[in-house]
Amino acid sequence: MSKLIKRLNIVSILSIILMLCFTQVPIGFTAETYSSDEVLVFLRDVVSLDMKKYDVTQNLEVTDYPSALHGLEEITGKYTLSSKESKIEVLYRFINKTLTYCLMRVREGSPQYIQPKFNTMSENAATLLEKYQIYIGDPGLEDYRNMLSQFDVTQNATKTLNNIKLTSTNSLVSSLDWRYSFNGADYSGIIISFQNGSFHAFQDDRSYYTIGGTEVNLSQEEAVNLALQYVETFSWKVGDLEVTDFNIVEDQIRTSLLTKSKEPLNLYPYWLITLPLDDIYPGLVTTIQVQIWADTSEIISCDAIPTGGEVPYDKFLETQKLENTQSPIDPVIAAMVATITTAIAIAIIVVKKKRK
Repeated sequence: MSKLIKRLNIVSILSIILMLCFTQVPIGFTAETYSSDEVLVFLRDVVSLDMKKYDVTQNLEVTDYPSALHGLEEITGKYTLSSKESKIEVLYRFINKTLTYCLMRVREGSPQYIQPKFNTMSENAATLLEKYQIYIGDPGLEDYRNMLSQFDVTQNATKTLNNIKLTSTNSLVSSLDWRYSFNGADYSGIIISFQNGSFHAFQDDRSYYTIGGTEVNLSQEEAVNLALQYVETFSWKVGDLEVTDFNIVEDQIRTSLLTKSKEPLNLYPYWLITLPLDDIYPGLVTTIQVQIWADTSEIISCDAIPTGGEVPYDKFLETQKLENTQSPIDPVIAAMVATITTAIAIAIIVVKKKRK
């Protein structure tokens, strides 16, 4: 009887931890009413999927508060839609109760729509944007729609109009990416993609990212010179060895003007300066990357980057340990896996303590 009780205790502990894993509401936080059914409404009203033809199963849903979002609630989940004609997996993400991401994977057959698909990606995108504009009540999306008729979106091209940049990319998945753009730096926006003429994915990060600043007071040349000056005293360690002597191939320096959060979720422009080295140095380092705020000229970071990776050397070894055991995975599923793995690890520790 005692062994049975112990087993029941273990199962109870695991169940409680997994429940906490899916509810993760911090102390003092009062959650508003939330329903993942909004994903199904989005598929019906925006994507125009004929939801009456599908049996819907919710496979998983995870709630988290990632540090990158500075305390905002992130809910990720998965639905399976099944009908006689097709089987579809739907991944979704809500941030602060707002649907910001939806991906539709067709596993079998063809999606069943309320209305016939249009012949061109431009028509498909314009209709989807119009429906999304009604769905969220955003009149500003009219400018996004108008840009579709002004250039050929079937080509890989970019056009900027009134501080909105539209980039079209065509391969196995064709994407349209609208971004707020100021002084050459891109901010938040909307991405829509299609596969085989059908809706594939949607992302809108405008609800949680805001434009903190747009001034670019540091030119590209000044940023490069500042980076070169900074790395004169830069070094990195490999075990007990400190690497201080290295040579930069200056005619191969690359620069990018990007944006990132300086204040929580407020985006500012910065220069990313990539400095190629003339050889492979200890730690498999082949480049040094310097980030500099474009408005204030302050150095953000300086990192040694190993061969084949855009990650600092101090994180490279950890990445390599996982590289051979992990396959590419969608960020929504990755968030779920990370949360559940943590819960299981905690459960194992608790069980071991119980045994002692």
